[in-house]
Amino acid sequence: QDAARGFKDATINRNWERVFAYLTRKAQEAMVGAAYITGAYGAQTDLALAQSYATLAEKHGLSGKDAELKQDADLTQIYIELVGWIEDNLPEEHGGNLTAMMAEQMAATEFSDFKVDGDRARAQMLHTEGPREMRFKKIEGRWFID
Repeated sequence: QDAARGFKDATINRNWERVFAYLTRKAQEAMVGAAYITGAYGAQTDLALAQSYATLAEKHGLSGKDAELKQDADLTQIYIELVGWIEDNLPEEHGGNLTAMMAEQMAATEFSDFKVDGDRARAQMLHTEGPREMRFKKIEGRWFID
């Protein structure tokens, strides 16, 4: 429950370093992927934006047909740079309000029905788009969102 509350608070406050501290590597990669797709889609509206975004994507090894994040990549920093670019360059209708929407949705989110099974747990995440299951994983005595 502490991990869910901390994640919620950090997301509402858009404290991405703290958000990422509550996530497993897999969940961090998923957030980077979602931000990457938002930026790539929104950048297609303008050639200069597309070139600017491509430069950022190349910097982090995210461009090309076989793009893959490096194992030692600083996913928090990559995410911060991606969402910073998105907020600075894209209008709301093309994703420029990504983090504002995330914060709003998380503010309206409640967690319930926590169930622990060894080093795994799950809970119901209830928000405006309906219920979703959230999974947790215990690593070295600490719970992370997976």
